[in-house]
Amino acid sequence: MERQKRSIAAKANMLARRFARCSNAVRITLFVAYCQAFYTCYLWKNYTQRTYHALRVQYNNAFRAMLNLPWRCSASGMFAENRVDDFYAVMRKRAASFMNRIRNTDNIIVQAVYDCCKFDICDICFWAVNMISVLAMSFSITYFLYNRFEVMPTRITIENQFEPINSLPYPAITMCTPNQITQSALEYFNTTLIEGNRTELETYLPLVLGFYEFASPTNWTANLLKKFQDLLEMNRFTIPDLLSRAPQKCENFLKRCYLEGKQYNCSDLFKPILTTHGHCCSFNNIYMFNGKMNVKNRNFVNRYVRATGFTKALIVVIDYDEADVMNATLLYGGSTLVMYTDWSEFPSDDELFIHDNYGESFHILSATYTYCSEEVKSLPLWSRNCFFDNEYHLENFWYYRKSDCTHLCYANAVKKRCNCTPVFIPHIKRNPCKLVNIPCVIAVRWNTSKWLTSENCPCLRDCESRKYRGDVNLGNFRAAPYVVNNP
Repeated sequence: MERQKRSIAAKANMLARRFARCSNAVRITLFVAYCQAFYTCYLWKNYTQRTYHALRVQYNNAFRAMLNLPWRCSASGMFAENRVDDFYAVMRKRAASFMNRIRNTDNIIVQAVYDCCKFDICDICFWAVNMISVLAMSFSITYFLYNRFEVMPTRITIENQFEPINSLPYPAITMCTPNQITQSALEYFNTTLIEGNRTELETYLPLVLGFYEFASPTNWTANLLKKFQDLLEMNRFTIPDLLSRAPQKCENFLKRCYLEGKQYNCSDLFKPILTTHGHCCSFNNIYMFNGKMNVKNRNFVNRYVRATGFTKALIVVIDYDEADVMNATLLYGGSTLVMYTDWSEFPSDDELFIHDNYGESFHILSATYTYCSEEVKSLPLWSRNCFFDNEYHLENFWYYRKSDCTHLCYANAVKKRCNCTPVFIPHIKRNPCKLVNIPCVIAVRWNTSKWLTSENCPCLRDCESRKYRGDVNLGNFRAAPYVVNNP
């Protein structure tokens, strides 16, 4: 490198003196020919940074001398302006040219030496470790992804499709009267209960609400419940008889019903049913109360939507008959509970609205239908993590529904603690809950978080289901049909 440094200085001085009167183009050509010939520069290996820097400075000064440039001018600027390679560019080109000649040589010996000396031992070890690490990582990722695919295959896709509403059935619409203990029921029991002491009936009847609402029973109420239970059994009355006689009946609660522009007898559209909220009236639901228990209606005919619009909707006029309410027994402040479920499901609180009986409400329902492809149906249960309706036999309900499974979990919790079955559970075979069990049933409801867990209640989601969501508008809708028809 020192010899090359002295050679550049000598050649540059000689060229600058002899060709001082030539043009810049000639002097640049001479500089490239004589001063850029860094012979064997591609073999330079053992040198210091200071020596390398001195050679670069000598190269830059030689170019300044050739073109009579100031000593303090920018090196990169002068090379760029005159389109001449700087020191680093010359070194790169020489090294690249050397490697290209060796790589493309026809000499077998040179090729063998090149292949052996291409990498040193450190480079070989470095790349070997990297390759082994990459292979191990790729194998691990492949193994874990395969195991995940075994558990949850990625063949499941979700897509939105829109279908005409005429292809869907009506939802099951269940309305519960707030008048669950009527004054007429008190008069009825005063007339029909022949044996026993009937003087405290007005105190006994409100205690029946313990089946539906949260309360804090005391020893005094437990004693009253025992007396009322003995009075009923003395006159051969069952709890289903009591729960069907005490509330307001559907024929008195539902005053007028219209469907698709046609007036119906409300008893033809709505059937009585016992729910977790008491005696209710349900439209297009396969379950009904037959006077003894909730059963599946053998004559049920599923109704499909045939007409839409404001004037073709289901219109119901209700009245809970405030004059027939016993004192301090009106539920929900006189409001009506409205529940939306699929026609095959027992009424539940998944979609519930509270309607004020002193006004009008307009319910706009939208349905979401979830179904599975044949590929998903072929997956095992542990992979898809859901039940089809005919895949799991649900006690009392027969076919599987997640909401029905939750009802059954509540019933099992009551069975375990109170040794009885809630009256609203369909097809009760034996041992329905009695009045004396009300304090125990209330305690189960107060401790819902203890029994409604994934361990005690392993209810998987439905593989195929219909869910309904409602948007409610409140107000006076007498003018609505005229606005719709004549906007």
